[in-house]
Amino acid sequence: MNYYLPTYEECVKICEEKGDLKFYEIKTELDGYPVSMFNYRLVQYGDFFEKDSNGKELKNYLELRGLCFVFNTDGSLFKRYILLDKFFNVDQTPCSMYSVVKNFEVANVYIKEDGSVVNFIMLPNGNIYAKSKMSFVSEQSKEVQDLFDADVVLQNFVRTMLEKDIMPVFEFVSPRNRIVLQYDKTELILLRLRCNKTGEYLKLEDFNTTGIKTAVSVGIKTLDELIALKGEIKDIEGWIVQFTNGKMVKVKGEHYCALHGVLTEALNRENDIIALILDNKIDDVLGQLAEQDSRRINVNQIIDIVNFEMIKLKNDTSDLLKYFNGIKKDFAISHNKNKNFPLAMSKINGKDLLKNIELQIRKETNHLLEARTWLAKRGWVKN
Repeated sequence: MNYYLPTYEECVKICEEKGDLKFYEIKTELDGYPVSMFNYRLVQYGDFFEKDSNGKELKNYLELRGLCFVFNTDGSLFKRYILLDKFFNVDQTPCSMYSVVKNFEVANVYIKEDGSVVNFIMLPNGNIYAKSKMSFVSEQSKEVQDLFDADVVLQNFVRTMLEKDIMPVFEFVSPRNRIVLQYDKTELILLRLRCNKTGEYLKLEDFNTTGIKTAVSVGIKTLDELIALKGEIKDIEGWIVQFTNGKMVKVKGEHYCALHGVLTEALNRENDIIALILDNKIDDVLGQLAEQDSRRINVNQIIDIVNFEMIKLKNDTSDLLKYFNGIKKDFAISHNKNKNFPLAMSKINGKDLLKNIELQIRKETNHLLEARTWLAKRGWVKN
């Protein structure tokens, strides 16, 4: 399988073309070296692909989740560090529908851990830093850095891999980093090894991982067997299935999804659906709906409305900010009656505009009837 690994310039172009509501960049600095990270939010399946007029795929943007670029002090590129390409739950997207993947040959199956994906990057000076998807200073990345600094075996393994241009991808699990399942201790679990140049996934068993906790491989080798068992498992989130063509899908246990609160009940409450969209957890809902389930139409309609509203609020607020002359008092006197004035002032005061737009939508749709009224005003008709 060929993986499209975009250059830094291509990533910047993607963000400009798609807009920062979908793909965005965060810049930081480590030991004096510029570092840039890319991610996505509020994207739908089609946003990941660039196609020609005949529908043929030209490029995809499945790698823009935690994709990291490290630069030398003179601005030249030192290294691009990949993470995991985006993959989906079975029956979540056109490419992961059961009808599409059911005849693929299974290469391996690993238990899906319920933590935070993390990796490490090396700077030009040789220093290694732990990284969550988009941060070197998050609580998760700080704890992972502490684990790394205290474990010589882990240090040697990570450094050896990075020097060979192989990216080790880990899951950070901890009682203090609980998602749904409870873990008794804090540790790193090696999920995958990827060639940092080509994106190819490498076999864990081909490498010396002595002293490194690795993901648990299961003996089940068919997708149908996993789907038949997903209603029975209770102590794991589910499985990651990789096929011999390189594609991967997730199969989540029904008990886990019920604990996560993303099954039928959430689909009956539009306020919960909106919250899941803003929390970037709507994938888990879609992944539980059968290919022909009519509820998909309702969820996707709500996704479109939320995305459109965020874009509209951002654009309207940006237009309002054009009148700001640098003096807050003058701006307030002239524009305090504008409905987007609070968002504009938050931006002027250095707050993140998109986060405040999310907060405003959450506030306006916090309760079920409020959410239904909010959606109806924007053209929603429940299916």
